[in-house]
Amino acid sequence: MIQVLEFFNSATVEHITESLKCLPEASSMIVSLRPFHSGDHLREVCSTGCKAQRKLYRLVDRYEHLLEGFKEVDSLIKRCETVGNDIKQIMTRWIQNAAAISSSQNDGTFLETTAFKCLTKQPKIIPSTLQLKQYQIVGVSWLMMLYQKQLGGILADEMGLGKTAQVIAFLAHLYTLGERGPHLIVVPASTLENWVRELNRWCPKLCVASYSGSLSDRRWLQEDITNNSKLNVIVTTYSMATGSKEDRTFLRRIRIKSLILDEGHMVKNIESNRYKHLMAISAPFRLLLTGTPLQNNLLELLALLTFVMPRLFVTDQKTLERIFLFKSLGGGDESSLSHERINRAKKIMTPFVLRRRKDQVLRDLPPKTKVLNVCTPVSSQLQLYKDILLCSKKAIAASEKTIVPHTTKLTTDSDKAEKPLKSETSDQTASLANRQLSNVLMDLRKVANHPLLVRSRYTDAKLRIMAKAIMREPEHCDKNVEYIWEDMCIMSDFEIHQLCLKYKTLMPHKLSDKVIMDSCKLVKLKSMLLEMRAQGDKILVFSQFVIMLDILEPVMEHLGIKYLRLDGTTPVGIRQSMMDEFNNDPEITVFLLTTKSGGVGINLTSANVVIMYDIDYNPHNDAQAEDRAHRVGQTRAVTVHRLIMDNSIEQHILRLAEHKLELDAKLQSREYVCTNDDNKDEESEFETKRKHKGQKLASGKVKDNKVDQISKPDSSILDVLQSVILGLE
Repeated sequence: MIQVLEFFNSATVEHITESLKCLPEASSMIVSLRPFHSGDHLREVCSTGCKAQRKLYRLVDRYEHLLEGFKEVDSLIKRCETVGNDIKQIMTRWIQNAAAISSSQNDGTFLETTAFKCLTKQPKIIPSTLQLKQYQIVGVSWLMMLYQKQLGGILADEMGLGKTAQVIAFLAHLYTLGERGPHLIVVPASTLENWVRELNRWCPKLCVASYSGSLSDRRWLQEDITNNSKLNVIVTTYSMATGSKEDRTFLRRIRIKSLILDEGHMVKNIESNRYKHLMAISAPFRLLLTGTPLQNNLLELLALLTFVMPRLFVTDQKTLERIFLFKSLGGGDESSLSHERINRAKKIMTPFVLRRRKDQVLRDLPPKTKVLNVCTPVSSQLQLYKDILLCSKKAIAASEKTIVPHTTKLTTDSDKAEKPLKSETSDQTASLANRQLSNVLMDLRKVANHPLLVRSRYTDAKLRIMAKAIMREPEHCDKNVEYIWEDMCIMSDFEIHQLCLKYKTLMPHKLSDKVIMDSCKLVKLKSMLLEMRAQGDKILVFSQFVIMLDILEPVMEHLGIKYLRLDGTTPVGIRQSMMDEFNNDPEITVFLLTTKSGGVGINLTSANVVIMYDIDYNPHNDAQAEDRAHRVGQTRAVTVHRLIMDNSIEQHILRLAEHKLELDAKLQSREYVCTNDDNKDEESEFETKRKHKGQKLASGKVKDNKVDQISKPDSSILDVLQSVILGLE
């Protein structure tokens, strides 16, 4: 209680507010009631007086719980430090014994360090035509040490450093030691075929089974896998491993030696069914592969470590959440308490995470240059953007009179605003406002990409004419014209244009080529592609929007550019052959991909230019896409172009993304020290706007079937972007 008393007697208003996540008014009231002479006196004062004062006792309880959380984390850190010191000593001996390689009496494959061996050469069963780099051999040694110590880990090398090759070499070395498995590897669907191919290429002696396909195929595979005693590796997808009860039960029954998850950040949510189903698979050794160990908050990192080391990290999850729950934006993340959280997380993660960057280990890798292309909007695009912005501002202003504090009601209908709901609870009203705000943000992003991604050119009146016209088509002659009109009303301009191209009766209403090219980004992209093709470049074009690829396809055809396209609808079975075709055919200049489907676990090193047509809220998603080209095997310098519309929501999203990357850098930096100057310098202009406006909104879900798994903004992002809507001219 002494520590509690000291805090409430000496902490500043700002410190109390930040630590206990309370209102400044409550913190000021505590300061005004000082001094507190004892714990009993503190509780007595905070339980009497006016109504507001009587609620202060909750803050006392909250601080006590916070201290309990810190104690629990301190205990966890001590356990991790014990393990970490052991690992550090082993790796130190590896370095000290490196000089003995030349005089070693063994065959030179490894160095003895007590019970653990530091590899100096790759396993002999890997073909001599394939050579691991030295840092990859060190990675295999690290994996072997964790395996022998019955610890789990996260191989978090930067994307493009060959994590797949390291894992296969690790399994090959286990094979030579008589550890034949089986080992289970769970991968994204888009990389399944590549994993099987790489396993067969790097270690042909391993017996590999791919568990996927139709229900009948999988039932046949279940029998084959069960009866095959020589099987070493099973490769399956996340959808198989976490899908039907039959598949999950089958995989749990296999007595696997290792569970390896590619793109391991897919289990960052400890509350998700995916996390729970994969956690139910018993394995003595667990390994996650990810180039992005930290994405949204420190609690996600804790979830990953808990997954790979469930026995070590067993603790009260709610207690740990109090320490590691970390907002990506806002004043709190620059405080000394938040920096303490970062430092504690670094101590916890150090023994179990191996992360190398390209600039550290690939001195011969060609450079990657990033270019930001700020595009001036065309007049029609700018006007549409302003119209949506103005509509949202008016909706926010109107909603302040009818909606509970810290929520906002917006509409995305360009023709008219919805009438306010007459009888809604506060939660329902807030939820509606959040959804509408998210929709407005999505509309602004769409217009920044291309005005045709929303509906503005096809008015309601014109759609009624078109609905009647399409009734003359045989397949629509018996439909209800009102239903047809309603369906058209929720379509974007480009979707309606595609409908016009499909039906003869609607052809007069199709959009002209000039309208289709009426986008600042598309104008810029056209000039870039023509110049790059003349230079012999091969180009990856990423967008989060599937429909944006629909717009880009006819542009490619008009320019006479040979291209391929991959998105979430592309069958898994042909994806690898498409990548091979792009890599091997010099005539194919462009590969159109969605950021999610084409940005994970694939190798497109024949490309030397990456164009990010739009940007993600989560910068790690964009980074993964970039590194499809900038990775081991690349022989040319890589240029990454980002296209953003000037004076738009995208510029603010970009700054938010950069802020997240700064957080990742702080976590990785062992030299980072918090100072008060840091706190002052890092407060963003957007946070200042948010404080000034005094607006807060929780996150809402964006529903758009033309978006390929676009990442949603979290609540902190909505806080800032709302201030953007209110503050932009």
